[in-house]
Amino acid sequence: MKLKIIVLTGVLLLLGIGMPYQHNGSQVVAADAPYLFDLIKRPVYNKAWLAMFRNEKDVPQWLVKVEGPATPVERVNSNGITYQLSSVCKPHDCGDNIFHVIFSSDGRKAWGLLLV
Repeated sequence: MKLKIIVLTGVLLLLGIGMPYQHNGSQVVAADAPYLFDLIKRPVYNKAWLAMFRNEKDVPQWLVKVEGPATPVERVNSNGITYQLSSVCKPHDCGDNIFHVIFSSDGRKAWGLLLV
């Protein structure tokens, strides 16, 4: 489990999650980009979203239901592969509870990191 978290953290840092306002040309946010709560209404994305939490314990309900403020989906390229990146945070407690998610370009796979 620790290796999984370390690898995911590395991928998120590589894609610039730690620097949401630094756009170096590899991140693209369309003017009409959907937000995370809209994206997971699509069946393929919803299946990937729920699969992320399937074997996890004590996942907060605000996260599963995407009840907090979310960001528009950004297209991010890394090594020629396009991913979709977004985040959501706990209502009224964003500073200490934020979740970053990366979807594959087709929405069939998702990886996430909860920072508390």
